[in-house]
Amino acid sequence: MTRHSHRAKTHLGYEVHQLGPDRWIWRTPHGLHRLVTGEGTRSITQVDYHTLRIELGGKYVLTA
Repeated sequence: MTRHSHRAKTHLGYEVHQLGPDRWIWRTPHGLHRLVTGEGTRSITQVDYHTLRIELGGKYVLTA
């Protein structure tokens, strides 16, 4: 995570969870949800965000 990303997560109310070596999900303070991969960034629904946050392929991920 870059310094800028770390500060946004830590001090500005963003939430990020790593799903794999090159996959992250982000929630902004405004309630927007994003999936970030090596291929780029795309919007996802709140339902998709919570589903990915809780369980991905039978493996549970840590949540902040």
